[in-house]
Amino acid sequence: MTEITTSLVLAAQQGDQTACREIVESLHRPIIATIFRFLGTGYRREVEDLAQEVFITAYRKLPDFRRGEDFGAWLRGIARNKRLHHHARARREQAIGDEAVVLELETGHALGLNETGSFIFGGVAAGRSKDEIVEGLVTRFRAPADEASRDFDELLTELERKGVVGHD
Repeated sequence: MTEITTSLVLAAQQGDQTACREIVESLHRPIIATIFRFLGTGYRREVEDLAQEVFITAYRKLPDFRRGEDFGAWLRGIARNKRLHHHARARREQAIGDEAVVLELETGHALGLNETGSFIFGGVAAGRSKDEIVEGLVTRFRAPADEASRDFDELLTELERKGVVGHD
């Protein structure tokens, strides 16, 4: 592991790509560990994505780093801010998703559809593609892909026949 010295940071600030690479290689694992502590082990993909965002942000903000500060602490601060932003974004997306699910279910139930039918109807109404809806059925209901595709086709045919949705 390369020690993060003032001269290494100064070289990175002056555009030395080797210095930048040494910093990333040296601090990648500690930043991953820090983010894992924030999010937990159930978020492997998000942890890797956030670590990448941390280093991209650090690279862009390198000119702002003040000589004499603890570079590791500065980088962990960026990681903390990314994590807070991630949680806020996830809460907003969950709230929007929850509202959409309720609307899908209410509308679908009003049409006499079960939960799967309501999900398909909501996806069609939202303009999602067949592939997106089928993928959602597989993920949400653990349905086999061929069965989900067949359910989609059958329901869409029925909704078109009733005039609830138009032909594309």
